[in-house]
This record gives sequence, structure tokens and C-alpha cells, in this order.
Amino acid sequence: MKIESAIKLSIAELREDKEPEHVFVTFDSDGRINGLRWLYNTSDDGLYSMVKRRKGVWDGSAKMWAFNDESAAKGMLDAIRKRNPSWLILSKSEDQPLALAGVHFCIIDQADGKSACLLPFPLPYYAKVEAHEEVICTKLIGKQKDVVTMLVGKKVQIQDFVSKLEKQGALADNTLAKRWQFAATSKIKVKLSGWAVQIVCDLSNPFHYLAIPEQQHKWEGAFPNGVKVAVPWHGIINTTRKLWPTWKTRIEAAGLEYEGDNPEADIVLPVKFKTAQIPGWNSPAKNGHTLHEYQKEGASFCAKRGMRALIGDEMGVGKTAQAIAAAEAVGARKVLVICPASARYVWDREINGWGSGGTVQHIANQLDKIDMEARWHIATYDQMVSRTETWRLQDEQEEKAFLAIFPERKKEVATGDYPKRVSLSQSSLQTPEFADVKRVAAWKKIMRRLQGELVEQIVSAGPILVIIDEAHRIKNGDAKRSKAIRGITCANQTLLLTGTPLRNNEHEAAVLLSYLDEEAEHALGKQKGYTIQDVKDYLGYFMIRRTKAEVLPELPEKTRQRIDIDGLDADALADYYKALDYANKSYHDALGNGASEAQARNAMQGGVALARTALGLSKIRSSKVADLVADVVENKECCVVFCAHHQVSDELTAQLHKMGLKSAVVDGRTSQIERGRIEIEFQKGDLQVFIGGINAAGEAITLTRADTVVFVELDWVPAALMQAEDRIHRIGQKSNCQVIQLIAKLDEPNLDEEMISIIGSKLERIGQVLEENTNNIIEAEGAIRMEVFNRLLGKQPGSIQQAALEPIPSPTPIRKDSDVLDVVVDVAATEDLKPAAEPTNRQRGRPKIYLDQPPPSSTERSKRSVQSLKAAGGKRLMLRLTPEGLDALRTIMALSGLTQETEAINQALVERKQDLLRISTTK
Repeated sequence: MKIESAIKLSIAELREDKEPEHVFVTFDSDGRINGLRWLYNTSDDGLYSMVKRRKGVWDGSAKMWAFNDESAAKGMLDAIRKRNPSWLILSKSEDQPLALAGVHFCIIDQADGKSACLLPFPLPYYAKVEAHEEVICTKLIGKQKDVVTMLVGKKVQIQDFVSKLEKQGALADNTLAKRWQFAATSKIKVKLSGWAVQIVCDLSNPFHYLAIPEQQHKWEGAFPNGVKVAVPWHGIINTTRKLWPTWKTRIEAAGLEYEGDNPEADIVLPVKFKTAQIPGWNSPAKNGHTLHEYQKEGASFCAKRGMRALIGDEMGVGKTAQAIAAAEAVGARKVLVICPASARYVWDREINGWGSGGTVQHIANQLDKIDMEARWHIATYDQMVSRTETWRLQDEQEEKAFLAIFPERKKEVATGDYPKRVSLSQSSLQTPEFADVKRVAAWKKIMRRLQGELVEQIVSAGPILVIIDEAHRIKNGDAKRSKAIRGITCANQTLLLTGTPLRNNEHEAAVLLSYLDEEAEHALGKQKGYTIQDVKDYLGYFMIRRTKAEVLPELPEKTRQRIDIDGLDADALADYYKALDYANKSYHDALGNGASEAQARNAMQGGVALARTALGLSKIRSSKVADLVADVVENKECCVVFCAHHQVSDELTAQLHKMGLKSAVVDGRTSQIERGRIEIEFQKGDLQVFIGGINAAGEAITLTRADTVVFVELDWVPAALMQAEDRIHRIGQKSNCQVIQLIAKLDEPNLDEEMISIIGSKLERIGQVLEENTNNIIEAEGAIRMEVFNRLLGKQPGSIQQAALEPIPSPTPIRKDSDVLDVVVDVAATEDLKPAAEPTNRQRGRPKIYLDQPPPSSTERSKRSVQSLKAAGGKRLMLRLTPEGLDALRTIMALSGLTQETEAINQALVERKQDLLRISTTK
């Protein structure tokens, strides 16, 4: 019988767990039968009436049926034997049948003092079994699902166990050994796959069971009605290089031999590291700086890992300089830097500052030729992957030429006017016979891009050191970009740089490490039982990571402050509620049309995105954001602001311009050259406010002139917020950094509050793997986007489900319907319309700066405003504007250049008064 798997057992599990049917006989002092007992709820219900006919009485204290007449007791026993011949007859008499009578076992000895005992499974319920705690007990499962029990241990331990079996009637022979195949001479095999170690035991060797791991279990059936069952062991132990010493000791202690790979050998061979050829090591580099000690350590680490490493230092620590230093130390002849488009010129500047020389080639597009004379080559992520191209068929001749190559697309181009658009996602070796040679040349260029010509050039260029900046962008192993880059890294030395190696979960680390070790992702898969701890151990070998607190103790900590923004813009707020309604409706409509839960949630994303934009605009248009930024500039001379949407940053820019503040925007619309110019101008002091997109300006930019950053909006990914705020909190910063988060304030929960309250979950997860404390980054816990959607759909207590279904009225209605707008207007009672007294050193609309006392609450400020207005002779009125009146007000504001409704209405009233006075005087 060939052994297929094994299950580790305790000694108690060797016996049947259910007591068999039997009759127990008791005797009096004279040896006469005086009582009988059988199992409660026995399968033979007729026994109860029979025993009562024989005058049997239940004795509760003795727990048996007692008889005064021995003949009645014997008659009852004879009847039981006749009715149930398979039942055991038990008693305290020594001449009762032995529990293991008829049981055969065999012994397998090994010369070095170990033995194995082979037994049938299970043993009878009444067998007495006990063994030394060192003895390993397993249930072996054969190919035909037959089972047998194996006990393995020292000879003296097994012999002690065997003697107890024999006393109970068991017989030693070769009956079992003839059916089961055993070989006691094989060795344990050890196989390596990067960090993973596979220990392969021979199930036919009894003594290999001394290395069996702890028994694993799984739950079968719906909880709690299912059962916990043992998971069979097939002889393979999946472990890691870190844990190999423990297994090695265990194997050797059992007297077992192993062969194969050596888990104690290096995964990669170190590369020679020459410090003399590193600029900035002993004397300043071209940029005038020298490397910090931790940067030297990072560069050296890369060489020790054979230039296949991950520098995972926290953002702002200086990973770029470390990678360049490592390249110089190992004398890399050609270096390819793959980075975000926004970081292209950052790398150019750093290479010229930290490098020892060599031409830098900026790869302009996917058809650019690799300059073999250049040493440094800078390419962007977008250039690594081909994208779907669009071709326009100009006339009938081009259509026929196209269909000659792609006849299967005849229906696609059958209708419509010229030019007809067709999409191209795959290259073709054939070229359509277009009449125009320029069109043929244009077609060939598209085919070259689709073929991935640039990647082919890089691969065929020979050995090259690949540096991948912001490597978290290739965490999706199935993406085209990731596959293309993996084709480059598999045959070349590779350095990955990212301050956020785990943006969302720990399994992304396995994907990143697969660029350093092709087998990493597969070797550490869940199906093999690897855990988060194994991923952490693997990171510990390939990754070097230092936080700012560890390497830059002089760098000040960041402090965070949440500021609630009330008085939100009515129009934008109305759009916000409409967008939530739309998101909710899209979700339920999708479900109603048969979509899955995931598809329905995807359908509502557009509405949620609109709601986020509208909420951001509602904060900006309240003018309080611009006022806050102006306060920061007044106190700190400059400020950095981050937004998530273009409309929001544009609105803020316009407001700051009216205030006379010099500002500039860097987002997805900004060119790389303009981006670098804005960064330099801000750092030099030519700009007061830097406004950036959270993602577009959250990488490869330094803004250390500022020590205060304001987030007008949040992002779904916590690491994106961390990267953005670290534009100011990095090398060169001398001051304590303040991070201000602006949260919309309403009378009910809103998207801002929900996002900031649940955004901490992923940060905790990342902190768990990286062993860092991230609790201070953003408060509370949750799952961010999914949790927000759950709350929008009313699937969690304390949600904003009402906002997704209907607008919630506030104590002072902002907008009741689409036709009427309520506006609170302060009207002066005097003819001259004198405004409330304002400080002479502060413009109207700019809030007072409180240095020695906390600022008043919004309620207190409102009271002071009303008192000041009343003291000046003014009065607060509630005006309800019709659509016509609202349109007129907007026209007045546009023509007069005013931005505040109250100011525009006051001015219009004064002008109307003057007109009426002139008319009355004329009459």
C-alpha cells in the first residue's frame, strides 16, 4: 500500500472515540451474578421490558440492573447474548476477553536506536494505550484510503509501548508490513526557491515522521454547524531561510539525514564596493554635499545584495542619492532610471549633483533610440508600455487596404463617414498598402510603439543597472506596465526605490520583490501557507528601510491639526447632495438590472467623485480657505496647499490672486519644465503659495521653504497623503512642520468626516508589517473607500445614508429648492451706509490673527459681527431672492467685480437710493 498522506495524532486519538455496544456483568462476594449494565440509549430497546419481566430493579448508586434471583440474572444475560451475539461481555473478572485480542502489529527497527510500531487504526475502545511524550504518533492514509497507525521514537520508548499491547492480547508479526511499503534508508530533500525553503520527507520512511510539523486543521461546513477536520500532510514542509536553523536542529536531533540545497548560503553574491569612486563619500560631491552615514549604509547594502535590493526608506530621507552612490561604487557602466514623468528632471539634477560623470540621455518617447554612448538613461513609466492607438481611415482606398489585413473587422468599419476611427491594440507584421507614403510611415510608427520597441532596445542593449523610482507603481503584477518592466529586470541588476513599499496591503511586497527574485511572488503564496511574518522576513533580507526618526533625529516632528470649515457655499452644497443622490440611484439601478455587488459599487463611483469635487468647491467658495492660507502667509511668509481636483485648485488660485498673493499650481496639467520652474521659484521665495495636486505633486519635489501644509481635500490612499505632506518634511527642513486638514462642517456627517474617520485602517496594516507606529498620521480606523460606500448605502450604523437619499435641512436653510435662494444681508440704517469699524492694518475679509489667545468660535465671531453692525447703525435682514433676482445679483457682481453677495446687495441698494433721490429732485 502506497502512503499518500499522514495526520498527526495524540495517543488518546488512537482508540475508537465511541464506546461499543456491550453488557457489563457484576458478581457478589460468592461469585454469583447479581447485576447487569449496558449502554444508555442502546440500539436494542427490547431489553428494558425483558429485564422488568425478570424482576430486575435499577440501582442508581451502583448504576446497574440488580437481581435477587441469580437464575433471573443468568437468564437475562443468555437472552442478551442470543439477541446480540456481537456485543462484548465485560466484567471485573481477570478471565474476561483481552481488549486487544486479535490485533496484529509489527516493529520496524533502525540501527541508530530508533524504532517504529505499525498498528491498525483505530484500536478498540477499551484498549489501554499510553506512550512517552517524545513518541510521534501519526495516522497514515493509503492510496485506496486505507489507514494504519505509526508510532516512532527511541527503541526503549517503543518497546515499553509494545509490551503494554502484548499484555492486552496484541500479537507481533509482519501482517501489516506486507501490505504497506516502507523504506528506512531514504534521506530528506531540501530545495530552495529564493527565500522559501521546501523540506521534502519520504512518507515511506517511518523515521521521517519525526520531522512532521504541527497538525493543521480547517473548518468544513457553514459555521457553527460545520466541523473542524485535520488537514492531511503530504510530506512537504514549507519554511524560510530564517526558520531553517530550527528545522535543521530538529532533523539532526532525530538522527535523520538530509541532502540538496544549502539554505545557509547567500541568496545573491555580493558585488565589490569601492568607496574611492563615490562622490560625496569622503569629500563633497559636485552639489557641495556629502553623504550621511545612513546613506552610505544604504549604498553599501545594495552592493551586499548583489545590486538587487529595495531601498524602502521613509519619504524625504534621500533614496535617490543612495542609489546613485551605489551605482558609482560598483562602477555601473550603464544605468537606466525608470521614474514618474514628474521626477524626470529631479533625477537629472541629482545625477549631475551626486554622480561622477557620464552623459545623461532623456528618452523622449517610445520610438527614441537608445544612445549607446550615454551612461545614464532616464525613461518614464508611460514609455514602458504600449497603449491602444487610434487610426483614422481617410477614404475608401485606405479602408480596402486596412481590411485586406484585418478582414475580421469589416463590420466595424462598414458604416459611417470618413474619416472612420479604428482602435489598434496589437501590432501587425503586415503594412496596409496605403496610397500616401506618409500614411504608411505613420502606420509603421504606431506598429513600432505597439511592439514595445523601446523595451526591446533596453533588453538587447546588454547588462544595465535598472533603478526604479516610486516602485510602488508596479505593485500590480498583472498590469502591462509591470510585465514590461519585469522583462527588463529579470536579466539585470535592479534597485527599487519607494518610501511606501506597502501602500495598501502586505502582499504588495511580494509583488515588488518578484522584480528582484522572479520566484518571490509564487514562492510566498498563500496556497503554501506563508504568512505576513514570512513576508516581513523576506523584506528584512532584500529591503533596507529607515524612518526619519531613526536617521535624522534633528528633523523636527510633524504636528497635525484638523480645522472644520462651516458656512459652505450653497450652490456647491446643493450639487454635493445631488451627486450623492445620483451615486445612490446608480447603485440601486445597477442591482435592479442584475449587476453584481461589485459592479453596483463601481457604478456609484462617478457620483461619489462628483460629490467629493462639489464638497471641495463648497469649502473653497466659502472664502475661509483663502483667508486661512493668507493667515499662514502673513505669519510664515509662505504656504503649501494640496487639492484633489482641478476645479478646486483653480478656484483657490483665483481667490489668492485677488488677495494679491503670488501663487502657482502644479497638477496633472503642468508640464515637467514648468513644474521644475515653479519648484525653484517657490524655494527661492518668488512665490508665496504652492498649490499642488495630491498625486501629481506628491512625488519628486522639495518644498522645504515652507513648514506648513494645508490639505483642502483628502485622498483615498493614506500613503498618497503621507507623500504629499513629506514635500515639506524632508532633508533641509529646519522648523517644526504643521499639517492642517480642512474638513467640511455640516449638521450631519459628510464625506470629509467619514473619510478622515476611517482612513487609518490601511496605515495600521502597513505599520504592522513595517513595525512602525502610524497611529499619529490620521485618526480613527476603517477601510476607506469600501467603508465610505457602505455608509453611503446605509450598511453601517452612524452613516451618512440620509445624505445619499435626501438633502438634510439645516437649522438655517441654505437652499429650499432650485428657484429660491435665501441670503442673509447686513444693511446699514444710516444714509451713508457706514460699514462696521475695521482695523486699519487689515484688509476686509482677512481674519484677525490671534497670537496670544485662542481664536474665537464661529458663534462668538458671528455675535461680534452683529454687535459691530448694530453699533454702526446697521441691521441684519433675511432676503429671499427669486430666480430673476438671483440672476440680477449675479450680473451686478460680474459687472462690479464684487465677490460677496452681501457687499453687492448693499452697494446696489445705495446706488438705487441715489438714483431715486436724483429722480425726485428732478421732478
